[in-house]
Amino acid sequence: MGFFKNPIHIADNEEISVIGMGQVDTTPVLDPDQLTANQLGLLRGLLKQLQDGTMKTEINGSLANTETLGIDVTSATVAVELTTGLMTDKTQLIIYPPAAGLIYWGSTETDLATNGAPLSAGDTPLEFNFAIAGGFPIYAVNDGTSRNVRVVESK
Repeated sequence: MGFFKNPIHIADNEEISVIGMGQVDTTPVLDPDQLTANQLGLLRGLLKQLQDGTMKTEINGSLANTETLGIDVTSATVAVELTTGLMTDKTQLIIYPPAAGLIYWGSTETDLATNGAPLSAGDTPLEFNFAIAGGFPIYAVNDGTSRNVRVVESK
């Protein structure tokens, strides 16, 4: 139970603030046809903010040990490390695909454009869970156009 406040952008010039005291109802909705227009609008606004990175929230608890970073993959030949500058003791790593195009990723910097695994816009994010804190480095190159990817690490 706690206090929360979060502005939600519904359309270009429309914003509402959600302020509450208590717990959030987490009852699953099994039939999407039962959602009201207001609920659908709220969900669309929340999803848009989650996707474009504009949602501002304060998280307390276990998720407080999470770091997020946007990394520009600016070269098709020189690999950039996606795990640089975040947690050294991470136990989970999530790499979200670029908004457009694709990147090639791998655990070494060598010839990723040929040997790397592709991660395209719209793909499911890559998720790595580590038994030993720290994990391993992940490198990426782009498809010829600079791409931005979101990296989330947690412990």
